[in-house]
Amino acid sequence: MQTLEAIEKRHSVRDFLNKAVENEKIISILDAAIRAPSGMNRQPWYFLVIAEEENKKKVLSAIASYNRWMSKAPVIIIAFADSSAFYGREEQKTYLLDIGLTIENLLLAATDLGLGACVTIGFSAEKLQKALEIPKRFIPIAVIPVGYESDEKFADVLIKEVTHSINKKKKFEEVVSFEKID
Repeated sequence: MQTLEAIEKRHSVRDFLNKAVENEKIISILDAAIRAPSGMNRQPWYFLVIAEEENKKKVLSAIASYNRWMSKAPVIIIAFADSSAFYGREEQKTYLLDIGLTIENLLLAATDLGLGACVTIGFSAEKLQKALEIPKRFIPIAVIPVGYESDEKFADVLIKEVTHSINKKKKFEEVVSFEKID
């Protein structure tokens, strides 16, 4: 798959098959993630892969109720900012851009490998850190369920009230101007 094709095909997946994801694919998408650029090459990211049921339950205990659909995901990846890699500009939150770039790489690689994923931020960072005994230096940024997409769209019904639209993008003309914003 070419890059532009992966960008076109990528969408938020909230319903997963009851099928394990191969470790090689998880390693591949994480390898793609960590190849992202970062400010001053500080690489302030860290990823935790959760696949064991006991740990998935701990993650679920920290997420918002509207994200309970992720219980069907065979793998959950948590993206953290590693505060030990900050470089005196924390107030500008440049690490959020850096982590965002890694997540986009991860999503595109997942699409390329036939996997689905969805970035979620509806969780309690404190509860997540406590449940998984995460050291304080790691700041949870996003929880990303990953797996093979199911044809069922049960989760779409659950989240319909909390999302703008499901898998529909605005038109180019609505979000892009040249030279001047009218």
